[in-house]
Amino acid sequence: MKIVAYYRVSSREQKEEGYSIEAQQKLVKIHAERRNLEVIEEFIEVDTAKKAGRKVFNEMLDFVRNDPEAQGILCHKVDRLCRNFRDFVLVDDLGIKVMFVEEDFADNATGKLTFGMKVLLAKHYIDNLSDEVKKGMREKVEQGGYPHKPPFGYRIDASIMPHKIIPDPHTSSVVQKAFEWYATGAYSIKQLRDRLLEEGLAKKHNGGILGKADIGNMLRNPFCYGWFKWKGQLWDSKGSYQPLISKDLWDKVQWVLDEQNKPRVRKHNFNFTMLMKCGECGYSITAEKKTKYY
Repeated sequence: MKIVAYYRVSSREQKEEGYSIEAQQKLVKIHAERRNLEVIEEFIEVDTAKKAGRKVFNEMLDFVRNDPEAQGILCHKVDRLCRNFRDFVLVDDLGIKVMFVEEDFADNATGKLTFGMKVLLAKHYIDNLSDEVKKGMREKVEQGGYPHKPPFGYRIDASIMPHKIIPDPHTSSVVQKAFEWYATGAYSIKQLRDRLLEEGLAKKHNGGILGKADIGNMLRNPFCYGWFKWKGQLWDSKGSYQPLISKDLWDKVQWVLDEQNKPRVRKHNFNFTMLMKCGECGYSITAEKKTKYY
């Protein structure tokens, strides 16, 4: 019988014994030789939480549908092939033999029922694991721990356990200067970015350059004064990391941001407005109506 082999590993499982692609390939090859199965094509998938769907899984389905020689699919375990019941239906609709190294299902209604139940159990395991992860993250947040990668100005100290968020010696001062300068009210976001660029302070962790959006997000992020947002709610870090600025400075910056974002109502249409800027601060020259002049 000519078959295709399918292997899958998630990025989390790659280094775990028994889950690697190499381990699956070895077991599938041995099983195929014992059952006199000829593998005509192999499909290898590495799952990542950053991308939805399974590209290689869909490619395998298309291959089997279009190649009359393919009479079956061989995989290590049920949870490697089917992550949910939708996957099971897609595979079942192919109308070919589906085989597993560690499990054997009869080619009849009872075998399909057992196969489907195994898929549901695998889905339940994944869902339960997700629930436990979410519960653990919430407990961490309630205790003041930040469950994600820290923002610009901080880094993870992996030399201690558990890992601790600490100020980044290269970028924490940039955050402090950005807040101090913007709080004066003398800068727009663009002007603040220009000054950071001029002073060589706009470099990000990955080597890129801070953009206006990056700076705007930084100035709106309460993380720098000791609180953080998670799932749309504000949480107290409870001293789990060192604030870079005071709450007073953060409040002042928020006031400046709100003032700059207020809609401006124009009562008069003056000539030359928006055409001239101050050579010192860069702000636009404004007009004001007086009795005999403007």
